[in-house]
Amino acid sequence: MDDKLDSESHPQSQSLKRTAISGGLFTMGGRGIQFAIRIASTAILARLLTPEDFGLIGMVAPLTGFVVFFKDLGLSTATIQSKHISFAQVSNLFWINVSLGMAITALVFASAPLVSVFYGDPRLTQVTMATCVSIFASTFSIQHQALLRRQMRFGTIATIEIASNVIGVVAGLIFAVLDFRYWSLILMQAVTAFAFAALAWTATRWIPSLPDRTASVRAFVRFGGNIAANDLIYFASQNLDNILIGRYFGAPALGLYNKAYQLLLLPIQQFNAPIGTVALPALSRLQESTDKFRSFYLKAVDSIASISTPIIVLIYLISDEVVLLLLGEQWIGSVELFEALIPAALMSSISAATRWINISLGNSRKYLHIGVLAAATNMTAIVIGLNWGPLGVAYAISISRVITKLPLLAYAYHDTPVQLLDFIMAVRRSTIATVAGTVAFIAVKAATIDLGEHVAASIAGLTFAIIYLSIYISLRGGRELIASLAESVGFKGREDR
Repeated sequence: MDDKLDSESHPQSQSLKRTAISGGLFTMGGRGIQFAIRIASTAILARLLTPEDFGLIGMVAPLTGFVVFFKDLGLSTATIQSKHISFAQVSNLFWINVSLGMAITALVFASAPLVSVFYGDPRLTQVTMATCVSIFASTFSIQHQALLRRQMRFGTIATIEIASNVIGVVAGLIFAVLDFRYWSLILMQAVTAFAFAALAWTATRWIPSLPDRTASVRAFVRFGGNIAANDLIYFASQNLDNILIGRYFGAPALGLYNKAYQLLLLPIQQFNAPIGTVALPALSRLQESTDKFRSFYLKAVDSIASISTPIIVLIYLISDEVVLLLLGEQWIGSVELFEALIPAALMSSISAATRWINISLGNSRKYLHIGVLAAATNMTAIVIGLNWGPLGVAYAISISRVITKLPLLAYAYHDTPVQLLDFIMAVRRSTIATVAGTVAFIAVKAATIDLGEHVAASIAGLTFAIIYLSIYISLRGGRELIASLAESVGFKGREDR
């Protein structure tokens, strides 16, 4: 295997556009399968376990999630973004990741009793210790996954993710049936992490060499440090609500809140993650071509908005049915929380836009600044909203996200090939089409309500989808974008030059 991993040497570079779009479809398809797996497993586990079981895991999640970010230190992103890197340097980054993972995992293990003291629940000591297993296992696949993403082997990544999730879910369901309660959730995470690591090593066929002092990684660590600092700050701000709700309102309340948040973000993650997986390495290769960079970026933003916006709004319109169908009667208390978080979900669906623009251009310091500003406003909102309980927190988060989104985007686009007006024009079609679909939904549901709530919601939902697609395609540029995507994946024979 050649020691050099220069971006120009990748075979996919002969047609970056086609590779990116076809890779996006591979990834999207894989995420779709994972989405189905998670929805099915969530529906089953929600009936086998209780809100308290999920709440206990939710209490530990902020701490263990912090470890997940820290063990990476942004080095996987550095591997993907860098134009020139060698396997010796990747090996050094691998050992840094493993060492960090080992150190921070040991620290969490030792501090587990403090978690129990903080929440006043002795069960959390063992829960915290047990989650360290999956955290440490995942450190061994960080650089292997980064290599696969750098090489744009998205089909392989999708296959690994699907296989490891299936293995983990099957294990979790077995343990839940055997009445392991919240332990089944911990074991599911551990099995998934081990399966992913094993499959990633097999797919890359790369074994890290011993650390090499001649292969400097100082620049990668510096770049990754800014990324990691931003991600850690973001993670802290995103989990402060879980910590405070768990501390002051207990595991059952946190279980309802956490499940509402997860259920709402699940469809967003299924689309944002695959598009981001493709967009970041592709944009990193286009950073020296302003026009191509801008065009590719705006199409990626349009793709996210055109998928996530209508889905989030439609989920809001049928929120009662979604919660009852997927979770069951015991989770009906999460409906209000679910609805209150909708504006936050809409803003979160386009948050990836600031990450792509800054990381792909190497502006990791600006990315850090944006993270600090976003975290400060979000954490302030959470503390204020806590006075009105979990529902107050949900509304406060939504208000904060709506107010700060455009100013943060304007700052992110300063001195880049993209401007705020470009972003607004990129999401206009999905916004207009979604508004039209919403009006149609309300009218049709009101006209068919005599058929029953669920039947009326189903007919109105189908109408929403038809109206949305019709309006989107009819607006200027909508049909051209779809045609461009079709051409890129081979429906037309023109090669991207």
